[in-house]
Amino acid sequence: MRSSENPFDLAHYAGMQAWRNRSSDARKLGYMKILLGELNRRGWSHEEKAALLWFVEGIMHIEDDRVWDQCDQMHAA
Repeated sequence: MRSSENPFDLAHYAGMQAWRNRSSDARKLGYMKILLGELNRRGWSHEEKAALLWFVEGIMHIEDDRVWDQCDQMHAA
């Protein structure tokens, strides 16, 4: 699924990862970063990446605001 060009396969894979990592928001965010790297490698536009990541975040349901804050701090550095 991860190597598929179909975005629905990527979303399904994200759902599987969310289930496996359901107790760790940090791991979920880490997976989203890996997915972003994969989308960059495939040449997806900013709009395409934003749409898929928005959808995936809804599936993963990251609740811990501290995880998002850490992500923001990394991007600011």
